[in-house]
Amino acid sequence: MKFGRILTGPDVRGQVQMDLDSEMLAATERDGITRLRFYRFVPPSVSLGFHQGDSEIDIEECHRRGFHVVQRPTGGRAVLHKGDLVYSLSVAEKESSEKAPLHLGVYNLVSLAIIEGLSALSIEAGSSESELYNDPGRGRDIPKLCFSTATRHEVQVSGRKLVGSAQRRGHGAILQHGSILITPEHLEITELLAGLEIAKTLRLRKALERRTTCLRDAGYTGGHEELRDALEDKFSAYFGPFEEAANYRSRMEMDIRSALKLDGINKVMSSQRLEVTP
Repeated sequence: MKFGRILTGPDVRGQVQMDLDSEMLAATERDGITRLRFYRFVPPSVSLGFHQGDSEIDIEECHRRGFHVVQRPTGGRAVLHKGDLVYSLSVAEKESSEKAPLHLGVYNLVSLAIIEGLSALSIEAGSSESELYNDPGRGRDIPKLCFSTATRHEVQVSGRKLVGSAQRRGHGAILQHGSILITPEHLEITELLAGLEIAKTLRLRKALERRTTCLRDAGYTGGHEELRDALEDKFSAYFGPFEEAANYRSRMEMDIRSALKLDGINKVMSSQRLEVTP
């Protein structure tokens, strides 16, 4: 049996995070080992879906606020990573459910792991049962945003979307990562869309407020660490077992060093402390 690996962080800039996620997928394609990572974007970043153009985002305004703009290796729409916790999972096809296609099996199991993890924190969450896209109040700019829609089996609280996820299929493996909203700061993305007047921005923000929620609104008062611990426990139940930290720390850091070399920024390793979860 091959044991999976869990890593916390590093909390670094957006391009590094995307390189690391891509390397996780490539590594799982090579060795079939499941990898799970939890991290935050520092500084905050707007991530765009793989096929989404950056012309939809006001790049100058993002830079003015100190935000980075990056392209995800996965599909989907724009997400502002501010006040959230991101999970990233790479899993081999043979480890997925035999009762569902690879991408659906992983998606459903991730949702179950998150719902059960939140339950351990006394947060009652569930999954959507149908596509919740058609809303007479939405404008044509709403589809540019990930959290404007909730597809089947996405995690919600009180009928409002809490987690936005996206996937990329590789050769016998899949990468899925997603944003778990802790604070309402994700709403700020409505101010970062290109070419909108103030009145339209306000309408879009209200529309997004109707569709989404965050853990603070659900009564959660804990921090990233408590949330991460609860989620790791449930992810381990569905995608484990995972190795003890002492056994795989060096190998996981080698994976990360390899990914950091993709854009010549392995110097981050010397300035960011990696935390490997036991």
